[in-house]
Amino acid sequence: MLFEILITLLTILVTNFLLIKFNFLLDLDGKFEHKTLVKSKKIVPLSGGIVLFILINYFYFQDSIFLISSLSILILGLSSDIDFLRSPKIRIFVQVLILFFYILFSKIYFTDVRINSLNSLLDIYTFALIFNIFCYLVLLNGTNLIDGLNSIILGYYISITIILFIVSFEHNLFIDLKFINVTLSILSVIFLVNFFGKAYMGDGGSYLISFIFGVFLIKFYIQNPLISPYFIMCLLWYPAFENLFSIIRKQIKKISFQTADNKHLHQYLYKFFKKKFNLKKEIINSFTGNLIVLYNLVYFYLIKNFYHNTKVLLFSVTMNISVYVIIYYFLSKKFPDNQSKN
Repeated sequence: MLFEILITLLTILVTNFLLIKFNFLLDLDGKFEHKTLVKSKKIVPLSGGIVLFILINYFYFQDSIFLISSLSILILGLSSDIDFLRSPKIRIFVQVLILFFYILFSKIYFTDVRINSLNSLLDIYTFALIFNIFCYLVLLNGTNLIDGLNSIILGYYISITIILFIVSFEHNLFIDLKFINVTLSILSVIFLVNFFGKAYMGDGGSYLISFIFGVFLIKFYIQNPLISPYFIMCLLWYPAFENLFSIIRKQIKKISFQTADNKHLHQYLYKFFKKKFNLKKEIINSFTGNLIVLYNLVYFYLIKNFYHNTKVLLFSVTMNISVYVIIYYFLSKKFPDNQSKN
């Protein structure tokens, strides 16, 4: 584990040096940080995704299908980071193509959701493809949406990694310990570097980390038949619901889905704490992000012993969504939505 940590740190330093030297993929004057309304004049490389891709495929090479797919996902995100590919429609279309390629050739996808009528449809390969691609799309774009606070997506997926290890250890479930050790080492180092504002994940990093965990969690589920598929859903509830809730809001307000949505819960929470506490914006940024991560880590810990109980898991995620909506409602009243329709 120490070796992976040292290599990760070295890779970050080299990648950052090269990106700055060639003036490529840099966050200049807080351009990327606009998501959180925190502006800065420092130059920060969007190197998180590149580092993650290099190291996950170096330490944990799976197969050429995963390599090609993860590289394609990363390139798609980087093309968005440098404003080469601005259209959300085109990005989603390319995501669909990449995911179709991966599922088609890897044969790794959900076929059982413990609902007989839906399982009958999942027996139809075409429907299974569409269903699994949709799940990936929600996860990828939801993760990208929550990447508006410092360290939030890294902290979130580190929390998932920790809980997977605990659940597997306590209940004697099969898990790939190499993935756990490698991922935890890489993400922890990137988390610290990100926390101190020395590197950002960018769209490339957020797309890639969600794709990696989507693949691993499906494998984890397939290898452990006792696990309810809704345990996986509970682990990924926050980015997934953030995306779906954004879509619902835009539909209700008749706003084009291509219009930037700056009214997410984490942004309202940031504004709330910024108004309540007289602290630097960077501190409020990190505090808000890590508070959300801590909430989810506690939630994951509370449900870990119910990994096989579908009813309890569905009840828990319903309560989570209810808490989310209630908090969102009160904060949206406190900070009225002035977003224009398109």
